[in-house]
Amino acid sequence: MGIVLDLLLVAAVILIVVRAVNKGVITTVIEVVAFALAIFLASSAAQPTAEIMYKSFFYKSVQKGINESLPANPATLNYSEKAQIVMDNIPDFAKGYATKVGLDLSTLSSQISKGGFKNDAELYEKLESEIVKPIAVLVLKNIMFFILSIAFAILLRIIVH
Repeated sequence: MGIVLDLLLVAAVILIVVRAVNKGVITTVIEVVAFALAIFLASSAAQPTAEIMYKSFFYKSVQKGINESLPANPATLNYSEKAQIVMDNIPDFAKGYATKVGLDLSTLSSQISKGGFKNDAELYEKLESEIVKPIAVLVLKNIMFFILSIAFAILLRIIVH
């Protein structure tokens, strides 16, 4: 992986030098700085934007999905069994992604199953906030970083020119 990153950096430097020869050093430096600023702004705004998007567009669907993932008669199940059913219904790509970023789903699941909940709504809220939300926000953060990078790069390019 390190060699690939090195090759990408060398290719970027070569591209910048060739572009500077053709367009001028000052123009190229301004464009590179604008691009770096776009990446910085996107990385700063991605997390809050992802959380806002989750709360605005996905929260209700997640709550509904948690309720629908349980069998028709959930009253016969204890909280640990309900938590395990919800965990089993999380898509594999999301579980893999959560593991990659350091979220230990088995530990979270065991903590939730030990928690003293007064009712199902409290359990569902804990499952949503401790397991589903962090995974969804991480996925949304990466998507928003990509979209915001492009948007800020276009905006800054318009401002520069």
